[in-house]
Amino acid sequence: MKFPGSVLVSLFLFVGETGTALYLSSTYRSAGDRIWQALTLLFALLPCVLVQFNLVFIHRDVSRDRPLVLLLHILQLGPIVRCVEVFYIYFHAGRFEEPYVSITKKRQMPKDGHSEEVEKEVGQAEGKLFTHRSAFSRASVIQAFLGSAPQLTLQLYICVLQQEITAARGIFMVLSLLSIVYGALRCNILAIKIKYDDYDVSVKAAAYLCIFLWRSFEIATRVVVLVLFSSVLQIWVLPVLVWLGLNAFLFWWYYRVYDVPVKYHYSRKLLGSALAWARAPAACLNFNCLLILLPVCRNLLSFLRGSSACCSTRIRRQLDRNLTFHKMVAWMIALHTAIHTIAHLFNVERCVDGRVEAKGTIQAALSDLGDKTGETYLNFVRKKIPNPEGGLYVAFTYLAGLSGVIITLALILIITSSTKTIRRSYFEVFWYTHHLFVVFFIGLVIHGAGRIVRGQTDESLKEHNPHTCEKNFTQWGKISSCPIPQFAGNPPMVVNHPFKTFELQMMKKGFKMEVGQYIFVQCPTVSHLEWHPFTLTSAPEEDYFSIHIRIVGDWTEGVFNACGCDKQEFQEAWKLPKILVDGPFGTASEDVFSYETVMLVGAGIGVTPFASVLKSVWYKYCNDATSLRLKKIYFYWLCRDTHAFEWFADLLQSLENQMQERDNAQFLSYNIYLTGWDESQATHFTVHHDEEQRCD
Repeated sequence: MKFPGSVLVSLFLFVGETGTALYLSSTYRSAGDRIWQALTLLFALLPCVLVQFNLVFIHRDVSRDRPLVLLLHILQLGPIVRCVEVFYIYFHAGRFEEPYVSITKKRQMPKDGHSEEVEKEVGQAEGKLFTHRSAFSRASVIQAFLGSAPQLTLQLYICVLQQEITAARGIFMVLSLLSIVYGALRCNILAIKIKYDDYDVSVKAAAYLCIFLWRSFEIATRVVVLVLFSSVLQIWVLPVLVWLGLNAFLFWWYYRVYDVPVKYHYSRKLLGSALAWARAPAACLNFNCLLILLPVCRNLLSFLRGSSACCSTRIRRQLDRNLTFHKMVAWMIALHTAIHTIAHLFNVERCVDGRVEAKGTIQAALSDLGDKTGETYLNFVRKKIPNPEGGLYVAFTYLAGLSGVIITLALILIITSSTKTIRRSYFEVFWYTHHLFVVFFIGLVIHGAGRIVRGQTDESLKEHNPHTCEKNFTQWGKISSCPIPQFAGNPPMVVNHPFKTFELQMMKKGFKMEVGQYIFVQCPTVSHLEWHPFTLTSAPEEDYFSIHIRIVGDWTEGVFNACGCDKQEFQEAWKLPKILVDGPFGTASEDVFSYETVMLVGAGIGVTPFASVLKSVWYKYCNDATSLRLKKIYFYWLCRDTHAFEWFADLLQSLENQMQERDNAQFLSYNIYLTGWDESQATHFTVHHDEEQRCD
């Protein structure tokens, strides 16, 4: 039976290193070096605790009901108890007959060109010793890499700083180096056993000594180089490395945010890879613009110098490098600005080309979204002006383009006037151009207000899968599996209807509604005090809510003008007024779904609740017609003249056509009664009605 020397070596290194660490920590406490004391104790106790867990786990002491052994492990005396147990087994082995146990490997190893299972018969004592050796081998690896390696680095670093090697510290470093080398060798042997599925790896003493010396010199050299590099490394380099790491992480993270998720699939189809290349530096720009002013806040620096009593003078002296860090952040802003601007030049070109591109391509189909009522646009360019005029129009008429030009010019003036030549020769130029940072930050705040980058909404993704519907873009809205995609981030949409009626469509953000409810609306541009009720005309199933407003007074006319309904050109989001909403209120008209036949009667503009009801009925019918109890709707509308119902005609016509496509034209029957006809209108209708009858 082999002598358990490995167990003895592991115990010697464990006890020696732990005891020396405790002694050194007491000397650091006496000298007032609390940081060195805390780190020394941490690197000593952490592996010590893990070693106890390792021994308990391998020997399964929890399930074997051995409370005394568990108590000794809690007192961190587990390795000593295990070593005593090992030598007790070793010296008492062979004195009496003991049963044999089989150790069988499930893997097969090649032997003479054949494969066979390996099985070894050993005595019970030898089997127990095998388990103990395995446990102590793993304990040596834990001790080496989680305790000895950081301890050796720490103590060597302290020696370099204090320019002194005490006897205790020298002994401790030697023990740590031996523990690291021994743990590395045990780790290599364990790897060999796992790879070749062998019980034992025999290494001659001379070979073992050569490997031990080689690993000792290798590990000692690496640790010395690391410590010497750390000792000459300036403290300010660490925060700079952290700052660079955060920039790299933000760039990588936001590049993947816009390059991978399916919600931006159509945005990537329209803009290409330039989308991610524009958004990733934008995130880095926001981060660096947050930091750019901190190094030049003199009151903040004075406060940090005076209140950092817990830090050494050397650390506080690094605050004097504030201007250096300020310049580094500025150059980082310039770099990301260049990437962001170049990427958006490609984006604008593709958006303008997509808007004027001939029909038949997916870029043209995506660019045309938003031209019809109920659609949300993806391409923020709405005018069909070819390049280069279209690109210039976007740059100088859209909020994102105009603010981008302004802040880029301000940044160029700030950076060019900050060069050493101009700063020394024309200091006032440097001083005044640097105050353009006010313009820069104002432009930065409003630059993203237009929200030109849009992703598909979650509700739309459930119904419209871009990967399957991309090939059928000509059938969007015509087949049930590929409805028209909806995109988030769209501003309130204003739709003009005939007879001085306009519609406000607003995206839902935590807004929940039912059919037949109403809201109160305020437009601060028109009045800060007036709140007016309007019935919701959208269905709960839609991803926006809408109201129809008819111009009958000064407030509604003011909202009409503020929304730009009196203008022909497309209104950008930042030009639209702010709309405040309170609600929804009122009782939901869900009773309509409880009957097989219903009659809806409305008069004038009071028909608006039935717009929501009819839309909701249609959505429920399309989703699951079999579970819908409602089978027939009679709709009656009384209005003054023909112009009053023109805005509602599209909805009725759409519902009628869709019901005919589903062979259920009798589902909706509507009758419109005009109460304000004059004689000429009645005569004109009668003549044309009689002509239609004769043609039939």
